[in-house]
Formats: sequence, structure tokens, C-alpha cells
Amino acid sequence: MNKEEIFNIFYGKEKLDVWKKFQEIENSIEESELLYEYFDEVKNMLYDEKSYIKMRGFRIICKLSKWDKDNKINDIIDVLLQVLDDEKPTIVRLCLSALNNLLLYKIDLSDKVESKLKNIDLSKYKDSMSPLIKKDIDYILEHI
Repeated sequence: MNKEEIFNIFYGKEKLDVWKKFQEIENSIEESELLYEYFDEVKNMLYDEKSYIKMRGFRIICKLSKWDKDNKINDIIDVLLQVLDDEKPTIVRLCLSALNNLLLYKIDLSDKVESKLKNIDLSKYKDSMSPLIKKDIDYILEHI
């Protein structure tokens, strides 16, 4: 898959087939650092106005932490963690599920992550979602 095909998937509409292809690419990062050369393009996804694009960028960057020999993630950690303030609880949960990967390879960022997690405002979410997000956060904090 070439760069154009990859980013067509990254920016593709929210559809099941796009999500499955995205997950395949995301999972491939565990075995190959090939996508690391596109780090700056992925970073730009964090500034998109669409929540699902930000979430995809967040998840890819967390996976790329394994290959971040240049500490590029350290330079953008504050921007990355801002995605956790999204208004959509599903987006937040999908990002939280990717954080463990980041923490596995970027131990030096655990204090920043911990601080962010402890300060997420859960009151903006419906009563049905805030306990789920809190549970996700508590799980991560237990394992930091």
C-alpha cells in the first residue's frame, strides 16, 4: 500500500470497511516502522476539525511510539493529549484504549499522561458514558 492509499484510509469517511482497513494498518505498525516516515503527516491529523480524524491520528501516533527514535512524540505530547478532551465519548474511549501502547514505549511521558488523565472533565459526558470513561482512565492509571 502506498502513501496515498494509506492516507485515503486515514481520512476516509466513518464506514465499517474503512475502519477495518484502518485497523489493519494500525496493527501492521507493530511489525514495521514503515509508517514512521509519515509521522509529520499523521501529526497533522491531530489538528483536523473532524473528531474521527484526530482519533485516528492519535491511535497511529501511539502505535508509532515503538519506533520513535527521534522523540517526535515528546515534542507534540501536549497536542496529542488534547484529543482526550473531545466532546464525543466514543472518540475518547478509542483514544484511551491506544494509550497503553504509548506508555509501553514512552515511559518518560507517563507523568504527563497521568496528569492529563487525572484532569479530564467527565461531567460533559452523559451519565451512561462517564462511568465507562472513568473505568478506562482508572485502568490506565493502575498500570502506569
